[in-house]
Amino acid sequence: MIIGLFLIVFITGADSFIISPLLPAIVNDFSISISRAAFSITIYALCYACGSPFLGPLGDRLNRKALLKVGILVFLVGSFLCALANSISMFYIFRAIAGLGAALTLPNVWATIGAYFNGKRLNTVMGIVMSGLSLSIAVGVPIGTTLSQISDWHMAFWGSGLVTLIAFAVLLIVVPSMPIVNTKRSAYFASFKQLAKAPKAIYALLINFVWMFGFYSIYTFLGTFITQTFHLNTGQTGYVFIAYGLSNFAASFFGGEVTTRLGAKKSVILNGLLSVGFVLGLSIFSAGTYSDDFVFGIASPCPGIWGNGINDLYR
Repeated sequence: MIIGLFLIVFITGADSFIISPLLPAIVNDFSISISRAAFSITIYALCYACGSPFLGPLGDRLNRKALLKVGILVFLVGSFLCALANSISMFYIFRAIAGLGAALTLPNVWATIGAYFNGKRLNTVMGIVMSGLSLSIAVGVPIGTTLSQISDWHMAFWGSGLVTLIAFAVLLIVVPSMPIVNTKRSAYFASFKQLAKAPKAIYALLINFVWMFGFYSIYTFLGTFITQTFHLNTGQTGYVFIAYGLSNFAASFFGGEVTTRLGAKKSVILNGLLSVGFVLGLSIFSAGTYSDDFVFGIASPCPGIWGNGINDLYR
């Protein structure tokens, strides 16, 4: 079950993270500005952000395995359509579809973990599954950029779609059917009222928002920065992400144990401060490719551990 959930998180992460190193190729293919190409990331994120709060609670009223299947299928359709996009407008629409699929899938992954595990085991499993996001950067992004270098950027989404099919097959086999938790008609809207009355949850959401805002502000244009600064092709740019992804993967995988030992609040504060210091180091000490990779590599474990702490704060 953990492997199945891990694969789901891995493929959705790979599909969303692959955009950064592909932006220069998309710009050249559609003859558009970098800001117009980056808008595809904004559309995906908006559909995910707007869809998750409303699609996620459906897991309390419907079978979660059925929701996961529908979510992955929608995500799969979006990925394959992105591979067929021949204009930036169509690419926007298809990224929106993929974002809605992710919005239905990922919240129910976290809810499934919370329903089946508790205590120290919950933190451990959460860390393992979350590490799928980091591994998608270390493995998924380089593979996608290599495919795009062999052919063109569309090939990355063909590869993403094929891996999604594998994840879907694993889901059908290993994830058990999950019965309805709450059948009351008022349950759906009651969950929003309960959240509004929980100040700690609101603060945790705000922390997560600021953290993700900073992370994606840097990550989105990192591929373009590397391409323009060091004159690397799409495939080479993808390999630079291996250092970040592997360290973040290790931190996320073992982050549950760190959160258990330090506590959620201390974990968030400590790794948040370290993240700030290392990200500032990118601008201060980035005199060349070697120092960029070094600072980027040591900075990346912090978000992985921090993410585990924030998820624990929600509870």
